[in-house]
Order: sequence, then C-alpha cells, then structure tokens
Amino acid sequence: MSMENLEQFADLLDYPTPARLAACSPDAWPDASPVMRDLVGQFARQAQALPLTQLEEIYAATFDLQPDCTLNLGHQLFGEDHGKHSALLIELAAAAKKAGLDVGTELPDHLCWLLRLLARSPEDAEIQDLAPYCVLPGLRTLTQRVPPDHIYQPLLQALYLLLASHPLGEAAA
Repeated sequence: MSMENLEQFADLLDYPTPARLAACSPDAWPDASPVMRDLVGQFARQAQALPLTQLEEIYAATFDLQPDCTLNLGHQLFGEDHGKHSALLIELAAAAKKAGLDVGTELPDHLCWLLRLLARSPEDAEIQDLAPYCVLPGLRTLTQRVPPDHIYQPLLQALYLLLASHPLGEAAA
C-alpha cells in the first residue's frame, strides 16, 4: 500500500479546496493500479467540472449532514452503540498520541485522519491493524450507503480497492 496514496485519498476525501483537488491529477498517481487510476479519474472529471462552491455543498450535504454517510467510521461500525464507539475513540486517541499526531477538532475516527495516521506510521503494526479491523469495514459500510451515482462513490471504491489489496486488508476484505 502506497503511503503517499493514503495521504492523497485523505486530501481528496477532506473538505474540498483547490489545493486538495490538485491531487486528482492522473500524474499524481503514478504507482496506482489502472483500475484505481480510472476510478480517481472519474471523480476528478466530475469534480473539476463543478464550481468549487457546488462541490463544497455536495460534500457537506453528504458527509456532514447525513449521519449514515458520515466519515466518522465509528458510526459506520457501531451505529448508535455509544459504548463501543466511545471505546474506539479512546483507543484511536491513544494511537494518535503514540504517533505524535494531533487530530485537531476532528474526532479520531474520521476517515481522513485515520488515513493520515496509517500513512505516517507504516512501521507500527498496532496502527497498521486499523486498516483491516476498522478502516476497511467502516469504509465498506460507507460505500454501501453513498448512492451508486454519487460523485464521491468512485473515490470511495478506489480507496477500498487500495486498502483491500494490502496484505493486512486482505483478511477483512
């Protein structure tokens, strides 16, 4: 799994900005599989055809205002089971501290933050275990909940393919 690709996905799945959308360029994905590049390209073509304000509205309406489509994977994994969700948040906050990362105002189960944590901690087996046991199952649920024709669907599918093809991800795929 390319750590650079994880950072790129984190940027593309974060709130849209012109700088983050620059990661859509096919040139920015030289090591990606053809299928993954095609899926990212589908998203790029659609995103670049929209004014930034419209993409921001789509992003907020999907990931911020629809609880079933939140990027907070604890909700995707545990729904309204606040006990399990809280336990996950505590564990992820400890992982962040261990890795020396500050999640800022996000909850530590936010997909973009988790991707950055994975990318920046490639040698930490405990953190890498988040891929098959937290990120991949949560992403699978999220991908099923986002409508098939949604602009972000190809991006979610590409990320799923990347994580599922990683040796740690194969167990959960």
